This record gives sequence, C-alpha cells and structure tokens, in this order.
Amino acid sequence: MRDAHAKIRGHGSRWRQLLSGPNILSLSRIPLAGITVWLMSQPGGIKSILACATVIVAGLTDFFDGWLARRTQSGEEYSALGMTLDPLADKIFAITLLMGVLAYREFPLWLAGAIVARDLAIMLIGGIWARRNMTIPPSILPGKYYFAAVATALACATLGFADGVRYLTPVIVTLWLWSTARYISLAGVVFDGKEPAPHADTPKHRQLRMIATILVCAGLLVLFVRFVFESLAG
Repeated sequence: MRDAHAKIRGHGSRWRQLLSGPNILSLSRIPLAGITVWLMSQPGGIKSILACATVIVAGLTDFFDGWLARRTQSGEEYSALGMTLDPLADKIFAITLLMGVLAYREFPLWLAGAIVARDLAIMLIGGIWARRNMTIPPSILPGKYYFAAVATALACATLGFADGVRYLTPVIVTLWLWSTARYISLAGVVFDGKEPAPHADTPKHRQLRMIATILVCAGLLVLFVRFVFESLAG
C-alpha cells in the first residue's frame, strides 16, 4: 500500500512539475508555432502582421520561462525537466516555423537546411555530453547571437519582408560558422575527459559586439522602413 501511495505521489509530483508556470510557457511555443504557420497560410496583410506578432510572443516566452524558473522553482528535478522542455520546445518551434516560411514565404532552402542540420547535430552532441557528464551542455555566447539572428530572419519572413531575410543571411552564416566551431571545440574537450574552460570575455570584445549589433540593426531598420513605405504605397 505504501508503494502504491508513493507511486501516486510520484505521478502527481511529475504532473505538478510539468504544469508549472515556466514549463507551461515553454510548451506554449509548440501551439504558437502552429498558429503562426496557419496565419501565414491566410491571405491579407493583417494576417502577416499577426504571424509576426506571434513569433514575438514566442520569443518573449523563451525569455520569461527562464526568468520565472529562477525565481519560483527549486530542486534538481524541476531544473532538469525545464532544461529538457525548453530546448525541445525551441527546436519544435523553429522547425515548424521553417516549414511554414518555406511553404508560404520566401526563404532560402539551403539556409533552412543548414539551420535544421545544426540543431540536430547539437541535440546529438548534447545527448552524448549529458550521458558522459550527467550535466546539461552550457549555452555559448555565439549561439545566443545566432539564435537572435535566426529568430529575426524568421520574423521578417512571416511579414513577407524578403529584403530583411536576404540582408540577414550573411549574418546568420557567419554566426552559424562561429557558433558551430565553438560547439565542436567544446565537444572535443569534453570527449577527451576535460572540463571546458569558461568563455574569456573582455571589454574590447563587448564593445566590438555592440558596434556590430548596432550596425546590423541600423541597416535592417533602414530596409524595414523602406519596406513599410512601399507596402503602404502599393
């Protein structure tokens, strides 16, 4: 009887973890992906705007699930479940959205293939990493910039802002190469049984990244303003 009660409590505990606020936010990105693709499939400019807004909402959930987890949850099981659901929801959202923009918008097929291949490779390496080290692979700085660039390009695609996608393509390729090389380097260190060294950041590097980010965003803003005026004129 005690074992039966323990099993019931265990199932209840897992459900409470799954239905916690941060995990619900993570899981919400999966239906948001379907909603975005459906909006893209519908005619009319307002649907494109709503699709872009849905992508922005999904991006906000990606920020707030981690923020909320750090403030409301504790315990290894909560952290392990959240760290599993969060990247899984990200991958499902990204792949679903890529399928949508390939079907209903202009997006380079080769770039979509490169994005998916990288995600699958990282998931594979991450799984091996977790089994060997019993830890979750750490996020890396190039990966954060890469994700931001890809998310921005997908938001541009949902709007039908093809010039924005073309403008961001070389940025994504550069960050793809940088982040992939960094992940390969980390994987080599871990598979040799060593502890990866923390990323060495300097004020000079931060300033260079800030300047590059401002320049990229400024160029994209100019193109977007032109896109808006052309859309209104048309």
